[in-house]
Amino acid sequence: MAQNPARSCPNCHAVMPPNQRFCSNCGAVVEGNAYRPTELTPNSAGSIPNMETRREATPPPPPQGFGQAPFPGQQMPPPNYQGYQAPVYTKPQKDSSKGVLGQIGCGVLAVILVVLALCGGAGFFAYHYITSAANNRVATVTTGNTSSNVNDVTPTVAPPVTSPVNAALIYADVNITVVDAKQGGGFADDTSTSSPSIVRIDLKEENKTTHSSSYYYGDMSRLLLPDGTSVKPGNTQVLTGPDTTISRTNWIDFPVPSKIDVAKATLVLGKADEEQINVPLTSNPDMSKYQPKTVTPGKTTTYSGMTWTLVSASKQLSGDNQQAPQGQVYIVMTLKIDNNSANDFRGYPGDYIRLQTGSTKATPDSDNTIPTSVSAGQTNQSGTCAFLVPQGSTSFTLLLLADSTGTVQQASIPFQIQ
Repeated sequence: MAQNPARSCPNCHAVMPPNQRFCSNCGAVVEGNAYRPTELTPNSAGSIPNMETRREATPPPPPQGFGQAPFPGQQMPPPNYQGYQAPVYTKPQKDSSKGVLGQIGCGVLAVILVVLALCGGAGFFAYHYITSAANNRVATVTTGNTSSNVNDVTPTVAPPVTSPVNAALIYADVNITVVDAKQGGGFADDTSTSSPSIVRIDLKEENKTTHSSSYYYGDMSRLLLPDGTSVKPGNTQVLTGPDTTISRTNWIDFPVPSKIDVAKATLVLGKADEEQINVPLTSNPDMSKYQPKTVTPGKTTTYSGMTWTLVSASKQLSGDNQQAPQGQVYIVMTLKIDNNSANDFRGYPGDYIRLQTGSTKATPDSDNTIPTSVSAGQTNQSGTCAFLVPQGSTSFTLLLLADSTGTVQQASIPFQIQ
């Protein structure tokens, strides 16, 4: 069989083996039909039945020298790229997205741009609002040469307007002084009273009795406004009256709808069913009609072999740590007992002591201090007793009742309190 003669590359003149379509040195195409697909021969086609598809031509190898090192001692000529064509699969494909954008009409694109602009504007304003609100909640507090940020700083409240009062009174046996009335938008020590304006009444209290008081300012205090409106307390420093032998300061806050003329307002102390005390919130108001009225008769009488002296008698609106019921008044008497007899005396005051005014005969309060027994020869024994009588009474008679056996005769001491 004859052999194909050797050939040389028409481009670089390198020797090529027979039947080689490409130059292994420079990659040049030697045969003109190198890119034609390889066809099946009849013999080979017969061996693959129903073969209808054709294989694509094997892509040419890259030029020699791509990623290859020369053999030792072999001088490789520089690669010749002339005439080399890259395979189809290595060429960049056309961007198909341009076709999609091209299919979108200008009107649709304009609508998208408008929506984006609206969303961007809304986002800007929302961001501006949030940052402004956050900045408003941060205040800078400066002390000396240092400063710090403090959140939720309490807004500055204008100082209240103070109106001196200086009114002294007695309620439920507690000495109370209304010091002054302050009006303002709020007070730092009262966070529960909410109102456009607050009237604060400052008090001094002193309980000189041997019993604790039992009243509540929420029940027995009201602020009477110039238009006749009655306002309940919004808050107090101490809600209840003072304990025995306690002296203290206190305040009551009244919420009012707007700024008022404090000088025309009135503090009312006392529940609706009690004898109330009205305190005008002016400077040094006249409180004389609410003060106790006391007389010192010094009158004596003989009862059960002993000498009884009416040392003093007071007409007042409170007794036994209670405020007098509406329409009534307390008469509090102090008695002295001298037993110069040879017999001891024993008796319960509620059984034999009475106070008469008009047609009323009142028994002493159970909480009296009249001695229940006085020994023979014992002198200078004293005690107090209180009676509730109708308001407006001025003439009174102390009665010491006769006993049931008739051995002790009744005795009396008349007196007056205007």
